[in-house]
Amino acid sequence: MRKSEIFNTETNAIKTDIQPVVIAVLTMSSREIADLMDKQHKNVMADIRNMLKELGNGLRIQPVEYTDKKGQKRPEYLLPKRETLVLISGYDVKLRARIIDRWQELETGAMGAPGLLYRRRWGKLCV
Repeated sequence: MRKSEIFNTETNAIKTDIQPVVIAVLTMSSREIADLMDKQHKNVMADIRNMLKELGNGLRIQPVEYTDKKGQKRPEYLLPKRETLVLISGYDVKLRARIIDRWQELETGAMGAPGLLYRRRWGKLCV
C-alpha cells in the first residue's frame, strides 16, 4: 500500500490524498430560458413537465429551488444543452436563435466563466 492511501475497513474502500476531479456540466435554468424566450416562467415549467412525461426519465433535467424577491422558495429546472434544445425546438425560430447564441456564449466563455453571469444574477451555482 502506498503512503498516500488509507484503507477503510468499514467501507472496504481506499482513501487517497488525490483530489477528485469535478467535471462541471453547463446548464441553463428554466428562468433564463423564459427570459430569453419572452415567455412566462410558469409556461416554460409546464413545457418542461410535458417534455418529461413524453420522453421519460432519460432526460438530464434537474429540479431545484430558488428564492424569489419576496424570499419565498420557488421551483425551477436546470437543463443541459441537449434538453434545452429539445425543449425549444417547438418555439419560434427567432427565439430558438437566442437560446443557441446563449449556449455558444456559455461554451466559449464569452460571458466569463461558464454560468458565472447567472450565478451572480440568480445567486446560485448553475453548473
